[in-house]
Amino acid sequence: SARCAPPDSRREVPSSGDEIKPRAALDAAQHASDHAAVSPLPIGLYALAGFCTGSGMRMLDALLPLLAGDLGISVAAATGLVAAFVLPYGLVQLVAGPFGDRFGKPRVATAALGGYGIAMLAAAAAPDLPALIAFRIAAGLCGGAVIPVLMAHLGDAIAYEERQAAIGRFSTGMVMAMLLGGPGSGVIADLAGWRVPFLVLALVSLGVCVAMAARLGLAGLLRPPARGAAGVAGYRALLESRSGRRLLGVAFGN
Repeated sequence: SARCAPPDSRREVPSSGDEIKPRAALDAAQHASDHAAVSPLPIGLYALAGFCTGSGMRMLDALLPLLAGDLGISVAAATGLVAAFVLPYGLVQLVAGPFGDRFGKPRVATAALGGYGIAMLAAAAAPDLPALIAFRIAAGLCGGAVIPVLMAHLGDAIAYEERQAAIGRFSTGMVMAMLLGGPGSGVIADLAGWRVPFLVLALVSLGVCVAMAARLGLAGLLRPPARGAAGVAGYRALLESRSGRRLLGVAFGN
């Protein structure tokens, strides 16, 4: 008797071309939706924030003689104000990353810039050297978090092929701070006294902070922190690695 063939239960296997096309279309749609979900970043505003904090480092280049004369101290004693800003500025960058990962990088940068502006405003009214040193320390602690957190945010939010141009635009704020921070403060101080550069930089910083906060909106400012401690875990893994410790030592030494 003829052998009965089993029912055809075979599925139609798509060819390699049929399999690739839907996957490519899905990837393209996902890429487009990711970019649509992220509003254009205010890189110019971020560059201005970098200019404000970078200028705080260079502004004393021309102010020390005027400042020392007004406070009745020597220029050598006044140079402690430079270290009072630079050391906290560098040290805070070790913890700014985890804070940005947990609370949101734009929000941390906005809060840090606000704290920096307030500290600079207080420095403009400092009655003596110890008070000015304290306010410079506070300004360094807040200002040091702004640039690295914003740069990390650009790396997270901008596609790889566009990232270099965006970081270049952002870096113009830091470059202009290095070029203009000292001379600009000196010109203003010669015209109106050493306190006025602190006041001007404080007001500009607070204005940029308000603009960044307005862009985030109330929902962005009050958003709950991210769960977990991915940033802290990443630092722990880096410190457990010999090459990671060496890298951090070289970065900190420079």
